[in-house]
Amino acid sequence: MPTKQSSSWAGFLAVMVLLGLFFITIRYARVLHEAYVASDAWLPVDALVDVSAVVRASCGKGENYKVQLQYRYPLRGRDHIGDQIAFGDPYCGAWSGARDIALKYPAGVHITAYVDPARADHAVLVRGRVSAQTWTSVVPLLMGEIVFLALCLWGWLRKAPPPAPPGPRPGGGF
Repeated sequence: MPTKQSSSWAGFLAVMVLLGLFFITIRYARVLHEAYVASDAWLPVDALVDVSAVVRASCGKGENYKVQLQYRYPLRGRDHIGDQIAFGDPYCGAWSGARDIALKYPAGVHITAYVDPARADHAVLVRGRVSAQTWTSVVPLLMGEIVFLALCLWGWLRKAPPPAPPGPRPGGGF
C-alpha cells in the first residue's frame, strides 16, 4: 500500500515531468517560428521536382496518405536534394489532400525552392509559413499539458493536510 509520502513524491515528479514537456514544446514552437520568419531572407533557387507521389502513411487512425516529394537544386556548384515543402510536420491525412499537394508539384516541373544561405542542404518550397499539420499537433499537445498540469496541481493541493485543530493554550486555558 503506497504511503502518503510516496504518493506525494509521485505527484511532484509527475508535475516536474509535465513542466519539462511543456517547456520543450514551447521551445520547439519558438525554434520553428524563428526559422520560418528567417526564411524570408533565404535564397530563391531554381529546382526540379524528381519525385512526386502519394503514398500510404501510418500517422493516425484509419487510412492516411502523405506526399513523397523530392526536388533537386544547384547551389555553389553542387546539386542538393530537398524534400520539405514547408516548415514543420509534412501533410499526412486524406488521400485527396495528399493528391492536391502532389498535383501542385508534379515530377519534371521546375519550381522555386528557398535555401538557407547558412545551410545549403536546408530548403523549403513555401517560406514564411508553418504547415497546418504542425500547429494541429503542437496546440493540442500544449493544451493537454496545461489541463493535465492543472488537474495534478488541484489534486495535490486538495490533499494538503487540514489545519491542526486548536488545542489547549500553554498555561492550561482555552
